[in-house]
Amino acid sequence: MANNFVPVIIGKSAITGNEDSAILINGFSVSDNDNPSSLRVKVGVSHGSLALTTTTGITGTTAGASLEFEGSIANLNTALNSLTYQSNLNYSGADGLTVQVSDDNGVSWHDYLVDQPGKFYNSNNGHYYEFVNATGITWAAAKTAAESRTVYGLNGYLTTVTSQLENDFIKPKLGGIRWMGSSDAATEGDWRWVTGPEAGTQFWSGNGSGSAIGGLYNNWYSGEPNNYGAGENYGLFYQADKWADAPNNFLNYAIGYVVEYGGTGFGTLQTVPLTVTVNAVNDAPVLNNLSGDAATTTINQVVLIDIGTVVTITDVDTTNFNGGTLVITTTSGTANGSFSLDGANAASGGNNTVAAGETITVGGTTIGTVHATNDGQNGRTLTITLNSNATTTNVATLIKNIGFESATAGLRNFNLALSESDGQTANAAFSVDVQNNPMVKGRSSVAGNEDTPISITGLTVSDADNPASLTVKIAANQGSLTLGTTTGITGTTSGNSLQFSGSIANLNTALGGLSYQGNLNYSGTDDLTIQVSDDSGASWHDYFVDQVGKFYNPNNSHYYEYVSIYGIDWASAKAAAESRTLYGLNGYLATITLQSESDYITARLGGSGWFGASDAAIEGDWRWVTGPEAGTQFWSGAANGSAVNGRYSHWISGEPNDQSGEDYPNLLLNGFWNDVPGNTPGIQGYIVEYGGTGFGTLGTVPLTVTVNAVNDAPILNNLNGDAAATTVNWAVPIDTGTAVTITDGDTTNFNGGTLVITTTSGTANGSFSLDGANAASGGNHTLAAGETVTVGGTTIGTVHATNDGQNGHTLTVTLNSNATTTNVSEFIKNIGYQSATVGLRNFNLALSESDGKTTNAAFSVNVQDAPSIKGRSSVAGNEDTPISISGLTVSDANNPASLTVKIAANYGTLTLGTTAGITGTTSGSTLQFSGSIADLNTALGSLSYQGNLDYSGTDDLTIQVSDDNGVSWHDYFVDQVGKFYNPNNGHYY
Repeated sequence: MANNFVPVIIGKSAITGNEDSAILINGFSVSDNDNPSSLRVKVGVSHGSLALTTTTGITGTTAGASLEFEGSIANLNTALNSLTYQSNLNYSGADGLTVQVSDDNGVSWHDYLVDQPGKFYNSNNGHYYEFVNATGITWAAAKTAAESRTVYGLNGYLTTVTSQLENDFIKPKLGGIRWMGSSDAATEGDWRWVTGPEAGTQFWSGNGSGSAIGGLYNNWYSGEPNNYGAGENYGLFYQADKWADAPNNFLNYAIGYVVEYGGTGFGTLQTVPLTVTVNAVNDAPVLNNLSGDAATTTINQVVLIDIGTVVTITDVDTTNFNGGTLVITTTSGTANGSFSLDGANAASGGNNTVAAGETITVGGTTIGTVHATNDGQNGRTLTITLNSNATTTNVATLIKNIGFESATAGLRNFNLALSESDGQTANAAFSVDVQNNPMVKGRSSVAGNEDTPISITGLTVSDADNPASLTVKIAANQGSLTLGTTTGITGTTSGNSLQFSGSIANLNTALGGLSYQGNLNYSGTDDLTIQVSDDSGASWHDYFVDQVGKFYNPNNSHYYEYVSIYGIDWASAKAAAESRTLYGLNGYLATITLQSESDYITARLGGSGWFGASDAAIEGDWRWVTGPEAGTQFWSGAANGSAVNGRYSHWISGEPNDQSGEDYPNLLLNGFWNDVPGNTPGIQGYIVEYGGTGFGTLGTVPLTVTVNAVNDAPILNNLNGDAAATTVNWAVPIDTGTAVTITDGDTTNFNGGTLVITTTSGTANGSFSLDGANAASGGNHTLAAGETVTVGGTTIGTVHATNDGQNGHTLTVTLNSNATTTNVSEFIKNIGYQSATVGLRNFNLALSESDGKTTNAAFSVNVQDAPSIKGRSSVAGNEDTPISISGLTVSDANNPASLTVKIAANYGTLTLGTTAGITGTTSGSTLQFSGSIADLNTALGSLSYQGNLDYSGTDDLTIQVSDDNGVSWHDYFVDQVGKFYNPNNGHYY
């Protein structure tokens, strides 16, 4: 049975490369004396990934942290020698590759063997050999050194060569004279192996003419050993593969020694790795989430350069940027803006303003210094030299809190370069687009009376870009708005929400004619929302207040307010200012840090007064003691002193001079400063500034309309114009048609008010009354002086002592708190009027609140004297016989030319015996006839009734009279002795 030769994979023991770079690993060789058609190779790595660049004829996994692939021996050798190693990101150090080969499809694996110049594996004996260069080393030193060495679990010793095969293995690798592990130092000529497993074994006796012991292998050079010059007691490889003896200190010739590893008692061979040493390379820092950021702002408005996801910094090679720099340069666009910090999370010289030479702090820790000239102001590059506190976290916080502003519009592109001390640099490109937005501004408030148009003047729009058109939007909550002038204006120009467009000139003219009308009876405040757009409403810009004493500064986004309190001291002014808020911003005594700020506010304040500086703590050490700049020194010394770090001041000539404890500044009307005592009499007021880091966030700014309440008169509905009609001595309600109602937007009752009815024309001789049920006076229907008036049983007032509404008197009722609009309406609906004489009367009803606000309603009552027909209550007679009905008469105080009478029977017929002067139907079951009063009374005196044939029983005749030809009829009244009607009160007796 043929032997199966195991496959072998060999190569170098180590390779070196740099982190984050691909490292080529070549020098591999696979072999198998059986010459199989295919072998399988497995390669694994712990701290990186592998890849075969050439994979021709190869199958399997050829890239990754663990490869396993197969192919022919030739294809495998080609592929293996294209193997590359890539360490994990930023990894440095040693990584041992495990390499194995299999000839049975991975059932069994054979470890990798090192075979490289200076270190070899001998498959004939399973030992490793290493050729150590050490010029001039002694044999004894070489022996000690060899025995201190280990490799792959095997212990070393000076080599013992015990066969021709072993000698032939070593021969081509020697490269010069090298020590081996033989010696005759113990006994001259007694050559023994004194190292390794063979230690103590004699293999030669004698000198060059001596002989081998027991046939053991030797390979002396001709004439060797010869103990030349005495003391040549140590063996070495001399000429090619031949041996010689030499003294211990063969210094001029020996270049090293051969170490052999392995054999019984000299360790166990372990898995042999291929060690890749990855050298550390100093990486540049990495700036995350800043490159590509595009911030947008408006003129003189600071915007942070880091927008969106916050910036972070990674640097695998260092924990800080000590000796490095942060540099921001303008790469395109007008270089005229300035960088600043937020002043809280990051500060320069303790505040937000970056200045040359100042220390930069993050969270109170100094991390660097601003360059002497590259201070980032007015278009200059910003350079900050960093120190050991400039950790990745602190520098990231610094960048997050860098702001930029410019006084001119335009897009600026920047580059931020963050460098380590060795120059490794990270760059990030970002931009800031400074836009010149439109503005709409004006007064903070207007006031007027309810139900009256209120003029809103002083609103203006502006835009430095001077566009052809702007759009304005104004919305009210409790009223409507109207533009008085609309020339050149398009859009909605009246209503509770306006949106209109036009040129700047036309808009300002239109806004000058703006008026507000509150909803009916509304009183209180209405905050108008006002905005302007330069892109047809795609984006809107809020309203700003700009009036004397209260205004917005577009240069720093702060509001200012002048508070006039004559004689106030500085400390009280400071406390008062810090208690004030405005539009979401917190107040403080103003800090004036720029000439442009001084110029802007001086022209608008309308007064002089205290602001927020002092040298009370240290004389001559003038600092801002309020607002975001609190603690920042800006001036040192008296009038001949100097600005600190170039910071702004505006002292009047000869100031400050500290005469009599002058530790506080007064802003004069011309904008100059003067130091005075804190309790100086005659100070006119103080200047409040609102806004800045830590002092609130600006909210939407309204224009507040205050609508003052005006007491409206009550409103009487459905009484004015009512015209009632009645007859003499008959009461008629004064409210005819739709029932009267009352509305009053200002009160719920008429307590202290009055209801007064006066006769305005016609005979004043009638009397007012109530229905006695829904409304009553003294518990009944008759109104009487001094009586209480009730509605539904509730007392609502009292009848006047003389104006009792009787016999032509005015009716006056004084009302109480129960006199609600509902109760008074019910009272009026149940007032009646009657008179004993005919005629048209016109009246006025005046309903007044306690403050005299009165509503009036005119109505009338026409008292007519109606005709009457009267007579006996009954007659009697026999059936089938005419029955005379005597005693009927008609009358009419108006004495008309003609009346009409209608008489109807149910069970018989009627006949007028006399018809002279009578027209109409004068006989039958129903008669209707006309004539003069005299002729009618003669005819009625002849009236007879004939019952139907054989009818007996009662028949109730219906009798009526008309003075308008039958349009209206008036009923019959009984008037006989013992039973009669009283027309004066409508009663029967």
